[in-house]
Amino acid sequence: RNDPRTRRASFETEEVDPSTLGPLSAPPDPLRPAGLAWQIDPAAWATTQFATARLGHSGRTARLVTLAQQLARDPSSGLPRETQTWGDLKAAYRLLDRPEATFQALATPHWRLTREQADRGRFLIVDDTTEINYGSRRQAAGLGPVGRGTGRGSLLHSAPVVAPRDEWVVGLAGQVLSHR
Repeated sequence: RNDPRTRRASFETEEVDPSTLGPLSAPPDPLRPAGLAWQIDPAAWATTQFATARLGHSGRTARLVTLAQQLARDPSSGLPRETQTWGDLKAAYRLLDRPEATFQALATPHWRLTREQADRGRFLIVDDTTEINYGSRRQAAGLGPVGRGTGRGSLLHSAPVVAPRDEWVVGLAGQVLSHR
């Protein structure tokens, strides 16, 4: 009953005696995500999402699962901070440098699982395009103009699947990486 993953917010009000509150705290952050934070074991999530990736060798798939587990701990961080050792970082870069490790091959298992889950209910598919700007000086193949034309990068069009009642993001139904 007290499991934070299953609790629902209550909108009932109750009277509170102000003398029992003690010192006032900071007001709630209006930009904090609504609802309760979802917590899941990164290893279980990574295995579920990526263990079926077809990368030409079981060792590559295992490395992808390990990398996804590491990235799930703090998605806003980069590979050097996410990987636990220098060897993990080198292994991640070796995996991502393989011709079999395409964007499509790495993400397809997640997309497939998200679509399967969406088939079992009513969900919204939201359009989102993110501009990835590497700056004007980066010399890399496959980058096109972004921003006001001064930067170089890509456009990532994503299709997040969202539960309409609680705005729960199920996952991504698909993504397209393109350049102008």
